[in-house]
Amino acid sequence: MSRCGARRQGCPRGKLRALARRWASGRTGGRDTSDDAATRNAILPDWLAKKRGEDAPIEVPLADADPANLFFALDTQWHRHAMTGQRTGIDYAAIRPTAELLGIEPTPELLADLRRMEMAALAQFGAKAGSARR
Repeated sequence: MSRCGARRQGCPRGKLRALARRWASGRTGGRDTSDDAATRNAILPDWLAKKRGEDAPIEVPLADADPANLFFALDTQWHRHAMTGQRTGIDYAAIRPTAELLGIEPTPELLADLRRMEMAALAQFGAKAGSARR
């Protein structure tokens, strides 16, 4: 079975992780109205793609639209470290109600995709925190 899962044979590897890393690296706080467009279309907003000089947006295959939309909708549902404010992971209790409000069926495959995106974002947050300490 590929990293994309059994339901999406032949899909490009790493699109969801790349999307999560790009989101995590460009996040400066607050909500931008571009986030809403990204949530609807599952395409990285232009302001975020250009922030780091990356002109090409990450195009998410239609099969990955639900995990990407849910990941963006969970933007405010991250646990944070009490002392540092560093994000430590998504609040998993928020996944099912958020998915249901978006009309997305919660499945084991969806959770696996979200976990891949969460791990990619956490790695990016860690890299940003490490470079800020230097």
